[in-house]
Amino acid sequence: MGQTVKKNTRRLRKTTNRLTYLLWHLNRKDVQVFLVCLVGATGLWFINALTKDRSEVISYPIEFIYDREQYVELKPLPSTIRIGVKGSGWQILRKIFRVRVKPVQYVLDNQTQPLKRYLLAAQLRRDVASMLKEVRLEEILNDTIPIVMDKKASRVIEIALDSTNIPLAKGYRVRQNIQIEPKKITFTGPEKMIQALPSPFYLAVQGLVIADDFEKMLRIVIPADTHSLIKKNFDEVLVKFAVETFSQQKHTTIVQLKNFPPQSKFFLKNEHRLLEINYSFAKENTSKIRLQDFKVVADFATFSPQDSSVALTLAGKPEWVAEENIQFKRRIKLDYAP
Repeated sequence: MGQTVKKNTRRLRKTTNRLTYLLWHLNRKDVQVFLVCLVGATGLWFINALTKDRSEVISYPIEFIYDREQYVELKPLPSTIRIGVKGSGWQILRKIFRVRVKPVQYVLDNQTQPLKRYLLAAQLRRDVASMLKEVRLEEILNDTIPIVMDKKASRVIEIALDSTNIPLAKGYRVRQNIQIEPKKITFTGPEKMIQALPSPFYLAVQGLVIADDFEKMLRIVIPADTHSLIKKNFDEVLVKFAVETFSQQKHTTIVQLKNFPPQSKFFLKNEHRLLEINYSFAKENTSKIRLQDFKVVADFATFSPQDSSVALTLAGKPEWVAEENIQFKRRIKLDYAP
């Protein structure tokens, strides 16, 4: 095998050398004649080849017709299919360049029938064969074509910022309500995906440590697997909020009793009535905080026999401390005197 290859290589090299030598010693007029003959011979060979029957694999156009205002493709439908055909070179060439070729068409949302879910290869073969007039269809190379679609839907969703996950610098907190413009966004896409979107739609602030008032455009990011299918009337919203430094402190207050029966065997020892309260406030209001304004009540009306406890509720607080910034245990176990 190796000897044969070497021998053919030597012959090709020798022929090439002779042809080069011949062209080198021809005058300009002879070279022009030679090139004309070469082009003519090539053209004759090409024409002769196109007149013979042959088999080829070509792309044939396919068109899916449906109301694009009512439906959306979850998986892109093909614009061509691969088919094997047999015919003369001229006929196949016309099909390759789609000269006078009509696509095979399928109406998907016929009002008298349910939406098609797939297109069988057998049906493709029948329909394409009926469209081919000059060549003969030998095979369909595509398998069954799945038709994955859903109704198009729109939904208006409120946009929000998760205040518990804002990356604030240590010692800072949001001072005022968070402002978002626009407050609502219209999402349009496949009905099932649109219905699965959360409401409100939370945004995230990433890559920052915030120690100043915040005003920035934030992108509305939807899951990557649905990104190309869901459209929005706005891609970004303006988010604004002010921040302030705050102080965290602790205070011990005496729990006040309410609705305790005089002869009840359940009571609270004095040392158990001492309650630790954690609270935070703007540093600028430090001098305005009156600790004596903290009042917590233990109400016997909330007594639970399962664990002998009662609920603790906040009955008073300093004016400059917000209730949501006050933390303490919410139930206390009573002492018992047999």
